[in-house]
Amino acid sequence: MPVQERALRRKLFQAEGGLIVNDNVVGRTEGEATTLVNFEPSIFGGYRRITGHSKYSTTELAGTGKVLGVAVYNAGVVAARQNTVYFGTGTSWATVATRTSGLKYQFTKYNWRGPQVLLMADQVNPGAMYDGTTYTLLNDTNFGTKPTQVFEHNKHIFMDSDDRHSIIFSAPYAEIDSDPGNGAGEIVLGDEFVKAISWRDQLIIFCKTSILRLQGESEANWALHTITENIGCIAAGSVQEAGGDVLFLAPDGIRTISGTDKIDDFEIGTLSRNIHPRTDAIFRFTALSEGISSLVVREKSQYRMFYPEDAVDESLSKGIIGGIRGKRDGSTPWEWGDLKGIKPYCCDSEYIGDNETVVHGGYDTGFVFQQESGNSFAGAVVPAEYVTPDYDFDDQGLRKVLHKVTVYLRMEGTLAITLNIYYDYNSSTVSQPAPWTLTNTAFAMVYGSSFVYGTSLYGTDFEPLSSQSVEGSGFTASLGFSTSDIDAPYSIEGFLIEYAIMERR
Repeated sequence: MPVQERALRRKLFQAEGGLIVNDNVVGRTEGEATTLVNFEPSIFGGYRRITGHSKYSTTELAGTGKVLGVAVYNAGVVAARQNTVYFGTGTSWATVATRTSGLKYQFTKYNWRGPQVLLMADQVNPGAMYDGTTYTLLNDTNFGTKPTQVFEHNKHIFMDSDDRHSIIFSAPYAEIDSDPGNGAGEIVLGDEFVKAISWRDQLIIFCKTSILRLQGESEANWALHTITENIGCIAAGSVQEAGGDVLFLAPDGIRTISGTDKIDDFEIGTLSRNIHPRTDAIFRFTALSEGISSLVVREKSQYRMFYPEDAVDESLSKGIIGGIRGKRDGSTPWEWGDLKGIKPYCCDSEYIGDNETVVHGGYDTGFVFQQESGNSFAGAVVPAEYVTPDYDFDDQGLRKVLHKVTVYLRMEGTLAITLNIYYDYNSSTVSQPAPWTLTNTAFAMVYGSSFVYGTSLYGTDFEPLSSQSVEGSGFTASLGFSTSDIDAPYSIEGFLIEYAIMERR
């Protein structure tokens, strides 16, 4: 073979595109991932290992069973467990109300005249409102006695009826007035109610097999329109406003309401096409729908959905993470990944002052946890794994010998990343090399921030390189990066592979 064909070659890969599990092995692009666990699209580029979570309060909610609902409210958190609703600011919990043990809670906030009011429903008890001081039942004559959701729209309080096929609204500016003579009433849906959200000037009503839009200002001019009769919402807990739209879980994946409104354009409507096998599995396992919960991390333009199972240990519990990746061409595609090791039954996020607070309630315990806090999962390790597609370096018929891998990192602390190389689709008939460990203990710090004397460095590069000489050969190769620790997060922004071309197959 000519000497020049053995010359060292280099190829640079950017880490972007997210998890792709709906494509064949030759259809994936270079920066995407075939495995992406507990990584998020970094706001600086690349994939960032997610931040951990810690206990919001070291005091467990009294009672037994799951935390049935949480809401960030009034500079603290409202949480429900068994037959009691509590309020806390991170220390002990004060009782707000005692109710008959309910099912999963849905909370909604509104503000007509100040202070902000929290509405609650649990599918067993009458709806209720809490203004930070006073707890009041919404149990007027014509209201439902066990709504799944109580919510506000256009200065009316709404709730679903006991048979779930209509919604009842109060008189304007009167939370506990269901008298039709004062402007209250009922709207028949023709389908089973799942969830509603007030969005812009309209009320979006998600049903089991259809989606409706309520427009108007009062009983005098309410107009109910159909967005679609072909698609419904699988789980009330999946509905969130994010990225200037409303996201929800439908039978064909995670959709936006604006895309669904243009029902002929399926590509616009479905955001999660790249992870369709994940959402399809959730749809087929209907027992998951009640336990599904979701939240948005606004500062990261991020959507997180969790689908825990009773019999699955917390360390193996699953979820989906999606984030908007801004492109140079102005587009904002969603990138997806898997979550593993977080097991909420309910969750919420909201700003307290200038700080976004992200919380979830325990599935197997009575603790409330704060996400985006700490480096561990409440003391447990954070597993993270990123595996690239199989690269053929433009010719699958030629054998390649890999010599070096240089990884571009953005570190937030010391780290040790396990690097694996998988040749020929990780074939058992090919010699696979032992893993290497990429270490870097000298990470850059900003003067005035937290640092470790004698370890932290100033004036260094915020995107350090970690180079590793490697070995092995094959016709294709993929890289795997993994950690399982309680160290600070890090980002993988890209990597450079140095290789040589050998003989043809």
